[in-house]
Amino acid sequence: MLACLSFMATLAMPRSAAAQNGGLFLLVPFGARAVGQGDAVVADTTLGTEAMWWNAAALAWLPKREIAIHHSQTVIANSDMLTFAVPSRVLGTLAASAYLVNYGDQQATDSQTGTPIGTITNRNYQLALSYATPVGSRIAAGLTYKFVMLRFQCSGICGAIPVISGSTSALDLGAQYVVPTT
Repeated sequence: MLACLSFMATLAMPRSAAAQNGGLFLLVPFGARAVGQGDAVVADTTLGTEAMWWNAAALAWLPKREIAIHHSQTVIANSDMLTFAVPSRVLGTLAASAYLVNYGDQQATDSQTGTPIGTITNRNYQLALSYATPVGSRIAAGLTYKFVMLRFQCSGICGAIPVISGSTSALDLGAQYVVPTT
């Protein structure tokens, strides 16, 4: 139901407004630990591959290779993220991720007869690459390049249902400073 309302709100907006609001899925928090801590993890140096989402600089402290699969299921969508990170004392840490938000399929029907005429699919994708390195023993810096794709399409005899497809890029920069405890 909520997905239908979201879909209808998108159709009711001018096309430029829909484009401006299409990336809202990127604001949904990711990672069970981070969500459990109230999203207060940007300074956490032990995030692992979740750092790609919160603060890429935390990848610099990663002690070993890590592969992680993150899954989220809400009333609106199912989300899956696959991440891989490889740390090196000499080169820093490289990481990559693929993220899919699947809003499911909906049946398109003829407004007059209610006859099924097609299938509506709505998917969001993100591919990301990160690099992080320590700068001395207390400072780390990192960056993440993100390529985001939004796809809304209908297969079948869809008539007035528009096909919406868009993509954009983003660059996130992060830094961390480890405060001395003594």
